[in-house]
Amino acid sequence: MDKFSEIKKVLSGYKLQDVINHSTVPLGKILIDVGISIEEALEFMNRQNLLSVPVYYSPEINNQSKNNSDSNSKVVDIVSVNDICSYVVNHNLTNTPSKESVLQLPIQRVVEAKKTIIGKTTSDMPLMEIISELVQDRYTFALVDIVGKGDSTSSGGDEDINSKAMVKRHDILSFLNSINHELQAALDLSVGEVMEILFAKNNYNWVVNRALKEEINDGSHDPNGISGFKLSNAFKRSYTNLNNPCHNTTLPSDPPRRFQDIIYIVPTTLAIEGYKMLLYNDIGTLPVLDPVSKGFIAELEISHFRYLSSSNSGLLGKPVLAFISGLRNTYLQRQSVAQKVFLGMSPTNSTLVSLRESSMAPSIKPPWFCNKSFTLNQIMFGMINSGYRQTFVLDKNNNIEGLLSIIDVLDLFNKL
Repeated sequence: MDKFSEIKKVLSGYKLQDVINHSTVPLGKILIDVGISIEEALEFMNRQNLLSVPVYYSPEINNQSKNNSDSNSKVVDIVSVNDICSYVVNHNLTNTPSKESVLQLPIQRVVEAKKTIIGKTTSDMPLMEIISELVQDRYTFALVDIVGKGDSTSSGGDEDINSKAMVKRHDILSFLNSINHELQAALDLSVGEVMEILFAKNNYNWVVNRALKEEINDGSHDPNGISGFKLSNAFKRSYTNLNNPCHNTTLPSDPPRRFQDIIYIVPTTLAIEGYKMLLYNDIGTLPVLDPVSKGFIAELEISHFRYLSSSNSGLLGKPVLAFISGLRNTYLQRQSVAQKVFLGMSPTNSTLVSLRESSMAPSIKPPWFCNKSFTLNQIMFGMINSGYRQTFVLDKNNNIEGLLSIIDVLDLFNKL
């Protein structure tokens, strides 16, 4: 393991500022106003191919007791597709029916209701520390105060924006790829070896023992076994076992006790129920499998939610395959309309920009597969250049054997 110790030593010399210098987009270029609608926010995130965006809003909206000196102050928050998805799919459970589409409500509603935690830190934070934070369920992104660039407590609007950056998991991955010559020993590992390091039985036992210790310390220990809640917080990713399916329980009263299973859905599962499962289990994708053969049919991804609009939101109530097909048709129709408008008129500069941005919106990606002989270098390359967040690992019979996500890739460097 000396070669991995050397990699750990190399990584310990980098700071979060190195990641910001390499790959992050200036906050002002991906900022949305708190007053825009949920639909507009989804369309913007889809066009920019983002899963989370910073939101600019005034504190007095939520705190009317602010004095006049603070009336113009602005703060930056971050809202994700998961936050929007959670708000939309649960809207009818907590609100009386309305003629107004939930997607027409201001994004402020999501900001007020969201439960995700923003990892607030500074740019001088050690790289290994932020990696450790981003592989936990605690954070999905970090809001960074750039050291030496403005006062993070300033109420000066644009100055405050320029002194902050948003760092995502893909930004970390891109930076690691930029120093690949220093990480070669890890990048040459096969997917099979990566899975063994991440999901080895001794790691599982270590996590169970840690969860048990936590339960004993806080007095919640059940003599009949580790609670699902504790285990779910400590260990969520392991080998697949499709012989122990979870698809027939959409929202169990307690989390499953065994997280070796890839949770999946079947063609008859409604899209809205699939998204509830994604949110409940805090995962980004669900394979759609044949209920008998367990053969792969399709994939329901959290990013698909960005294609929803007031005109097609009814797709959420349809079976998952009809939902995915309907979203693809919506995308093709938008592209066709944009092309016809472009060919049938003399567009102004603003129209050209609008059409160009519309055509830049990514299509729904097909699922990504690999096998255990793939190298970590290949997986990272695919995630960075194609924007994937996970890949299904197939066995020699092309059946799903596991799922390797961007969290797992970062976790590998955390565990070396």
